[in-house]
Amino acid sequence: MRVIRPVIQTSVTDRLFSEGVRSIQSYVVRHLDALRKDEFTPYSEAFSEHMKSIGLDLKRIDRRGVMTFLPYRVEYLINQIEINPPKRLLEVGAGSSTVLFAALAHKYGFDMVSLENHDGSVKYVDSLLLGTPFSERVSLQICDFRRRCYPDGKPYWWYAADLSGEPFDFVFVDGPMSTLVGRNGALPEVMPFLAKDAKLFIDDVDRTHERRVLEQWRHYFPGISIDEECPGLGRVCIKKAP
Repeated sequence: MRVIRPVIQTSVTDRLFSEGVRSIQSYVVRHLDALRKDEFTPYSEAFSEHMKSIGLDLKRIDRRGVMTFLPYRVEYLINQIEINPPKRLLEVGAGSSTVLFAALAHKYGFDMVSLENHDGSVKYVDSLLLGTPFSERVSLQICDFRRRCYPDGKPYWWYAADLSGEPFDFVFVDGPMSTLVGRNGALPEVMPFLAKDAKLFIDDVDRTHERRVLEQWRHYFPGISIDEECPGLGRVCIKKAP
């Protein structure tokens, strides 16, 4: 796994905000991991066997508190990837999902970029990938945040990331933490880097913040449609010009 710190100009305010978020996030992750360790149901036996067939033992990653990706959503997204493997995948917010996507990147030969602001999350991902062959196609960017704005001046925070290169045809948004930063910036910042007919999913749309994010996106991007084929997982459909 290549770990990169993008060199992108940020202000003093941006850097102070980023450090504050990291500090709070470290406290939240440390305490909620312990409180929620038994909250989630296990993966199905069939899915566990399928992932084992490509070299990934899910027992290593199915209990991780706030960093756990709900199993039924995992199975849905993995199926979406395997139906039509992407050429380049973007993951917004690293964690349990990173190693799952990395395993598929290794199997199907696509490249993967993951964005993260928290060093602890990066160490966790690195521990999951240790001893596996999956990391070769993963580029993980550790980013500060920077303040950005919609065309009408309404502000949001987003990763100071480098998304250049081949367009992304699969995107999974599970960060940054909604209570600290918000996920509003995902669509306006990622849209210029999407391939035609790209698949974009946002996790946790059953929560208040994410519902508000979707309302905001509908306002600023009236051409999109949003489906929820899998409970709590929103798919944003974007019609791009030919």
